[in-house]
Amino acid sequence: MKNVLAHCGLSIILFTMLSSFSCDMSFRDESGFAVSGPEGPGITVISWNVQEFFDAVDTGNEYEDFTGIKSAWTEAKYTARLDRLCSFIESTNADVYCFMEIENQSVIHDIANRLHLRHSRTAAYPYAAFCKGNTGSIGCAVLSRIPLENMTAHNATFKGTLPVPLYNGYEAGIPLEPPVMRPLLEVTLAPFEEGKPPVKLFVNHWKSKSSGGRESELWRTTQECVLSLHMSDALDRGYPCIAVGDYNRDLNEFYWDTETSRQHKRVLLRNLFGSLAVESPWFTSNQAGSYYYDEDWSRIDHIFTAGGLRCASFDVLNRGELVNGSGTPNSYSVWTGEGNSDHFPLKVKIQYTND
Repeated sequence: MKNVLAHCGLSIILFTMLSSFSCDMSFRDESGFAVSGPEGPGITVISWNVQEFFDAVDTGNEYEDFTGIKSAWTEAKYTARLDRLCSFIESTNADVYCFMEIENQSVIHDIANRLHLRHSRTAAYPYAAFCKGNTGSIGCAVLSRIPLENMTAHNATFKGTLPVPLYNGYEAGIPLEPPVMRPLLEVTLAPFEEGKPPVKLFVNHWKSKSSGGRESELWRTTQECVLSLHMSDALDRGYPCIAVGDYNRDLNEFYWDTETSRQHKRVLLRNLFGSLAVESPWFTSNQAGSYYYDEDWSRIDHIFTAGGLRCASFDVLNRGELVNGSGTPNSYSVWTGEGNSDHFPLKVKIQYTND
């Protein structure tokens, strides 16, 4: 299995401007990669928050339910979760999987090895990337048939006054105690159509609302800024972009660009210098959402495209063992060992545009 695996301590330092530092691990496969399907050339991407996917090794850094002598978490339950996830991969047969809430790179190795041992027709996922930064219990991962290169992780560190226009409602210069925030994972996908450029893939898991709406929105806005700046930089360098993940922000909580056409809405990802307009398949979907909380559906899982990519199809995978009897996500329970995740996966067919 070829790996793009690293833990990078990278910073975007917020004074009145942003600067970044990166460390890359890369390789190149010169054999090329092309994918075609019933809708023409393209690739299938699935993005899924798999809900607290810890391995069977107790390091003490896990969430409370997964560590200590009182925990109900066992190696047998981990093996069963691996089997269910591999069955999901076999049945969906996507080209690229982006997972949130994976504990470490060993879980990704176990998934790939288990697929191989099952002699699965989808066993060939020789490329992977993982990052959770220097702190935190869970991170983001990519499992891919398509060659990956140039993995970078981007994080945010506050060391100065707040730029007031970006953080409305907060006074400049107030002291901040930022929480642990998961890094933005950036990786390059090799071209999947002859004559087309490589694609920048960004995997996100933004701050949850558990610490309170107003305060946590500040941190999500910070992560929005990080994503917007790095996507803009990639677009300036000629890379089409796709950004996936659990943003913990509903579609209605983003800013929208509706100036071009009332029928053609786009999400505006803000940064310190302006904003970036990106496409969202949620605007043309009749699905209620991918996450259900407090008796309400939310569209907090997103797939954004920009710069020469389009979503040829979009689906919320809300069927089979992924859904419970109430029609909501079949959440995993560490006590019973049953269930999958409290999020539904998103599936898209990505194609190059003719622009």
